[in-house]
Amino acid sequence: MIEESDIKKIIRELLASQLFCVLTTNLAQSHFPYSSLVASLNSDDLKHIHFATSRKTTKFTNLLSDPKVCMFFDNRSNELEDVTKAVTATVLGKVEELDKETNKEILRRFIEKYPQLKDFVEKQSTAFLRIIVDEYIVVHNFHKTLRLTLSDN
Repeated sequence: MIEESDIKKIIRELLASQLFCVLTTNLAQSHFPYSSLVASLNSDDLKHIHFATSRKTTKFTNLLSDPKVCMFFDNRSNELEDVTKAVTATVLGKVEELDKETNKEILRRFIEKYPQLKDFVEKQSTAFLRIIVDEYIVVHNFHKTLRLTLSDN
């Protein structure tokens, strides 16, 4: 059986290798899934994933209505070898907005990773958010599934 430390290593490597991921929220009106591409930064302990969005977006409206989200990371290359080589991670959790003033270090790290987003992130109209991760579901070698539960946050 694979050790928790090995699962965390796989997750860390995947998240570090990807600049963008897919965030899925629930549409406020119909509760259908709604997906968006976002830039993200995970905490070292994997308990949180941070991202930014304008308060004027559909995703932000959805998050106000229902903070439960799914975030999807993958390292596929769109080649046939992906069947055996690609790794995916589905992240389940709840979102909360962070105060930019009291979370300056995380905000600094986010801007360091995405310098082209500095002006956007620092706008008053931009919300800086974090997912409190409940669980990671990792799939590798096409069908092998690993789970890492962090619901004791």
